[in-house]
Amino acid sequence: MTVEYLSGNRIRGLNSEKSLLSNVVSGSVYISKDTNKSFVFEGVSSFDFSTSTAGGVSNQPTDATESGQYISGNTHYGKQVQSATFHMARVGNPSGTMVYKIRRADDNGVIATSVGIPAEYLSTAITAVTLNFNDEILPNMAIRVTVSGVTGSSGNVANLRGGGSDVVSGQSLTSWNGSAWTQYGNDCAGKLNFGWRQL
Repeated sequence: MTVEYLSGNRIRGLNSEKSLLSNVVSGSVYISKDTNKSFVFEGVSSFDFSTSTAGGVSNQPTDATESGQYISGNTHYGKQVQSATFHMARVGNPSGTMVYKIRRADDNGVIATSVGIPAEYLSTAITAVTLNFNDEILPNMAIRVTVSGVTGSSGNVANLRGGGSDVVSGQSLTSWNGSAWTQYGNDCAGKLNFGWRQL
């Protein structure tokens, strides 16, 4: 590593080395030599969609090829996303490589795609499943955080869990039908996990 520790809780190094640091003090500033950008560490934090896992809100892929949470608030603005968590359970034997995606709500462009896992590895019990991103910086706009890549048929699905009503202001369950997104009156159970925020 080429990281330098400077006075005043400042750290300088390559952008890719930022995620390798440990025991960083909250408020520390990281200066990326290769991107000419600076980031402040605000401590590992998260942003909950909903904590209710009371019901199944979407079966993938039979209900939609991609489903997740639409977020119109500003809590994520400029933050570096480390991972996302969704609560789900396997029903039958779905297949495919499941990934999480973060999309811009205005043009559907993909901002980040997580590492993938085989859908068949999901537990039949409702479980919090966390997948890592590549420390992308989230834009100052509405986004969709979704589950994608599951294949299967009726009775062989990934059951995405959530609340029975819209419990989080500025957020809602969202699903892609192949040509358009639809927002619903409830929320997914899950969260985004952050570390650094771009200055």
